[in-house]
Amino acid sequence: MLESNLGFKTERQEQEFWSERVDHRIRLLLLDVAAYCELKDLPPPVVTEILRSDKEQRALYLHTPHRRSLHQVGRAVDLRTEVDGKSHWTQERVELVMAYLRIRWGESLRELLHHAVPGGAPHLHVAVA
Repeated sequence: MLESNLGFKTERQEQEFWSERVDHRIRLLLLDVAAYCELKDLPPPVVTEILRSDKEQRALYLHTPHRRSLHQVGRAVDLRTEVDGKSHWTQERVELVMAYLRIRWGESLRELLHHAVPGGAPHLHVAVA
């Protein structure tokens, strides 16, 4: 097993991390972010979502049922920025990680957002092209 300070919300996300359905760049990006956070003495990143089924996608976006997500094809990941309404990463830390990702992964990135979906907690959403 790989040594990293990368965390996972549940066992499901950890299993998905190793799945062949997930783009290898997502794994590399997550390990890179984990190493960066450790270097900068930031709380370790926690993966809250990688793969999403069609049913899960429809449930999240009831008003746009045909909306597709890069989570459905293993090219996106969400990282926790809040736990129970309290900051896991402050806004300053979120911006630091986002700046690092832009510099390090710029051309490979398709989406880089800090947002919340309806009914969900704020998180950092990262997707590769």
